[in-house]
Amino acid sequence: MKPAAWPVWVRARAWEYRLTYLLVILVFMMFVAGPLVKMGVLRAIVVDLSFVLLLVVGVATLGGRRELTMVLAVVGGLALIAHLLVVGGATGTTAVLATTLSMLWIALLAAVVLRPVLSHGQITQRRIEGAVVVYLLLGLLWGLGYQLLTAFVPEAFHPPSTDAYTLDYFSLVTLTTIGYGDIVPVHPLARSLAAAEAVTGPLFLANLVARLVSQALATGGR
Repeated sequence: MKPAAWPVWVRARAWEYRLTYLLVILVFMMFVAGPLVKMGVLRAIVVDLSFVLLLVVGVATLGGRRELTMVLAVVGGLALIAHLLVVGGATGTTAVLATTLSMLWIALLAAVVLRPVLSHGQITQRRIEGAVVVYLLLGLLWGLGYQLLTAFVPEAFHPPSTDAYTLDYFSLVTLTTIGYGDIVPVHPLARSLAAAEAVTGPLFLANLVARLVSQALATGGR
């Protein structure tokens, strides 16, 4: 039986499990592999493989939507090629291109995941997982934005850092408005980006919670 001929509930359940896979990969890549690579416990190839898995599962998340699948697959494929070139030692324009394509791909993936999360219907565990996936993707997206900035302005942060893990960490503490102060933006563009992210985090959570609560009330709290 072809996937297109599968019952609706089967396709919906498959989509939900893909969200779980996305969440597991993101958590591993951002909170486990990254720190361990930074500490020298794991090799950087582990993060690279996690990124490849994120690309594959991200494309699979679209299911039967052929046009979106093609767009995400093309952008993800180009991002993967550029990323592998950077891993192989390429720098300069190739590194900037890899970061830019990765940002575009993550933004597309976040939009694709967010749409069914905010759709009408029963609030399920998988939809909550999808919301967490989008939130983490936002942190990753801003982290890549900081990497892109430091490619042009290495002294944009104090202490100066172009390390992906450090900038992802800065992105997450800014998104959650914690701001420990161990790394601070000093360049005007860095401050502008950080301020925009600090506004985005609470607004996303406030609107998401309001939407999910209204959906739960509309379905009788089921």
